[in-house]
Amino acid sequence: MDRDIKTFEDLQCWQHMDNAKFCSHARASCWEILDHLITAHDDNIIPSELLEKGREYIGTSIKLINGYMNYLKRSTNPKTNKK
Repeated sequence: MDRDIKTFEDLQCWQHMDNAKFCSHARASCWEILDHLITAHDDNIIPSELLEKGREYIGTSIKLINGYMNYLKRSTNPKTNKK
């Protein structure tokens, strides 16, 4: 029984690591989208208002992703939790 619990805990740890990797890619994609918006604005393809709205959405998205990644990190290694 003890071996089953350890195996489940190992599986859960790997799932958190995979999820964190996916989030890392998603965060990088947000920065890439912002880069495209800036380029489109510089080339006069989109107005300043759209660029600023995009900055807001991307900023919010990155904050949410970072928070979720911190949650995953804390739940994977509970010894580092501060209470």
